[in-house]
Amino acid sequence: MLLNFDGYDGFLSAHTRKPANEMCVYERQTFNTDHYLQGALMAKAWYMSHDVSLAIRYQPIAKSVLDGSKELPADICQLLAVLTLAKDISGEYQHYWKVEDNEFNTQCVEAALSYLNISDIEYAEIKDDAINDLMGNQVA
Repeated sequence: MLLNFDGYDGFLSAHTRKPANEMCVYERQTFNTDHYLQGALMAKAWYMSHDVSLAIRYQPIAKSVLDGSKELPADICQLLAVLTLAKDISGEYQHYWKVEDNEFNTQCVEAALSYLNISDIEYAEIKDDAINDLMGNQVA
């Protein structure tokens, strides 16, 4: 959106570190679109599967999808759960996502873990291993 929407850089600075669900609403109010929709359209343009596009699109309602409040096909739910955890793990770097811990993100991660039947202890190990792998693969 930085490249295609005038003023998005200032908007992003003003709304940085907002939960995904709030950010989505602010983007729609300001730009009549949001980066989740733009990401889904980009995934479609790159010939990614329809399910991948939908998982990208549904990030602002990840908690509702993963806790069963909103019903979607299992394949999309699995992709959304994995995407949620990947964002949480990559959040350690916060270079791109600019996400900090907040109630919505915590609820989404908890819903993803529950959906995938991964315990908190297992996830802590997975996350530590992934971060160690990422740090070991960094280019100096």
